[in-house]
Amino acid sequence: MSMRIKDGISPELTKMAKRFSNRRPILKVMGASLVSVSQEAFRNPSFKQPLMGSGALRRALRVGAVTNNAVTVSVDRVYAAIHQYGGKIVAKGKSLHFMMGGKDVFVKSVVIPARPYMPFDDNGTMTPAGQKRVGRATKAKMKAMMPPGTR
Repeated sequence: MSMRIKDGISPELTKMAKRFSNRRPILKVMGASLVSVSQEAFRNPSFKQPLMGSGALRRALRVGAVTNNAVTVSVDRVYAAIHQYGGKIVAKGKSLHFMMGGKDVFVKSVVIPARPYMPFDDNGTMTPAGQKRVGRATKAKMKAMMPPGTR
C-alpha cells in the first residue's frame, strides 16, 4: 500500500514551495513526517489503535520515491490496507482458519474494522492533526533552505 502527497499540505505551503527549484528535500521531510505521525498512531492511546502483533506493520512504514513534485510513503505488508480501511475477507477455499482465545475458528468470511494508522480520512484527505504535524515540519525545512536574510 502506498499514498502520495502531491499538492502540499496547505495553499500557504504550496506557495512557499514554489520558491524552490529543488523541492526534493522538502518532500522528503514531508514523507518522513508522515511516517513519524503514522508510527505514533501505534503508541498513542488517543488514536483508534491498529491491531498490533509483532509490530511489523509499524516498522514497515517508509518513505519511497521522492521526485521534485511528489513523495511516496509506502508499507510493504499485504495486510496494510485492511488495517487502514477495513473490509471483508472471504475464504478462497472451504474456510478461513485462525485461533481465537486458544481455540481453532473456521469461518467463510470475516469483517475487519478499519484501524487507521495513517492520518487520512475515508476520502483520502489528510486529517487536521496530520496536516498540522506534517505542515510544521515542512515549513521548518523550507525556512532552513532559504538563504540567510530572507527567512
